[in-house]
Amino acid sequence: MLQSDLVAQRYATALLDIAAELQKIDSIGKELSDFCGLFRGSLELSTVLANPALPMSERKRAQDALLARLGYHPMLSNFLRLLVDRGRIRLLPRIDEAYRRACDRRAGRVRGVLRSAAPLSAQHFERLSKALSRRLGREVILEQRLDPELLAGFHVQVEGLMFDGSLRGQLGRLEEQLLSRTAAGVRTESE
Repeated sequence: MLQSDLVAQRYATALLDIAAELQKIDSIGKELSDFCGLFRGSLELSTVLANPALPMSERKRAQDALLARLGYHPMLSNFLRLLVDRGRIRLLPRIDEAYRRACDRRAGRVRGVLRSAAPLSAQHFERLSKALSRRLGREVILEQRLDPELLAGFHVQVEGLMFDGSLRGQLGRLEEQLLSRTAAGVRTESE
């Protein structure tokens, strides 16, 4: 793990611990993700907050004006100020990700990606999520992405596990079965 990832994880853990004491884990997480989206989406904002060439007073003034308009929880606003003060605001996307992972671990959830050739109906998507949750013994939250390379079916990746329900995967398994049966039949006839 990179040093910056370890630092981001420490900040995220500290933020989560305080949010848990305040019983605001989800709302703080949402606000953190919102601010992270603003930070990633605005070159101007990220430049102002992260540029050490700008005087700290200018960076703080810009950040305070933005935070006042956004109306975030005071604890999160102070946390974001701390990141700017310590020159760690560039770690915000990693902190956001580490916070979400820590929240998921605490809640017994795992996240995964469902890739499919076409969007699944809400009913099929829910049935698949529930089946995966039963199989893994934890709540599974899936993000659905369209993959035009799949002819039909889907791939699901959750915590390093791959579930292949694609047409190509099914045809590949069928081919393996046929080849193994053919090879077994050839051995039996030659014996």
